[in-house]
Amino acid sequence: MGTPILISGVDSAAAARGRRDTAKPDVVYLHSAGGYRETDGLRLLADRFNILAVELPGIGPEATAPGLATLADYADDVDAVIAALDLDAYALLGLSFGGAVALWFAVLHRSPALTRVALESPAAFLSGRPRTAGPSGDRPHAYAVSAASDPTVLREGAAKLDLDVLVAFGTEDAKFPVETGRLYSERLPQAFVTFVYQAGHAISVDRPDAFAELFGDFLDRGAVFQVEERSSLILA
Repeated sequence: MGTPILISGVDSAAAARGRRDTAKPDVVYLHSAGGYRETDGLRLLADRFNILAVELPGIGPEATAPGLATLADYADDVDAVIAALDLDAYALLGLSFGGAVALWFAVLHRSPALTRVALESPAAFLSGRPRTAGPSGDRPHAYAVSAASDPTVLREGAAKLDLDVLVAFGTEDAKFPVETGRLYSERLPQAFVTFVYQAGHAISVDRPDAFAELFGDFLDRGAVFQVEERSSLILA
């Protein structure tokens, strides 16, 4: 398995440029509200891609930098990191809260260098509060950031987004009901909504091989990606 490259801010991004394998495509990865976690699924993807894992300020139990106020702020922060990476072309991959940041980034900072977006259990469009959140939330800053962000900006921008977007949910996701996928189908003109059997919120943990197959094929091929007919994946 390969090894993702962890990036902590703009200075770290500049240093990471020399660690990339120039023979591999670049994928910028944004983690969940629980913080960065190097999963088997990500390691499998790192065999084929440069996985550039960006630590989001103030997110996760190990976070040392202060958090930002809105998802637009986080998108701006990611934009600065990507500018420091100086990538000719890249795809964006986000998990849960990172998926929300990824979609906000695509809406606010669309450029020809961004080739496609892949979202694992994204928290961008929600039919309600995540089902496992307690009264104050188990990730209070992430919930506060989401609540402070203007959903109209995202909805209007998403409706005009000219990018292929893969959206994948596990059929056993305890946070978001399966029907959440319908929101992405309705609001993104080029969305491919997919469900993975026997996987919960973190598909790359529960089904690393299926995750690497699905996301790797999409990141490599975009709209012409395919899921094998007899695989444990289904398309909606």
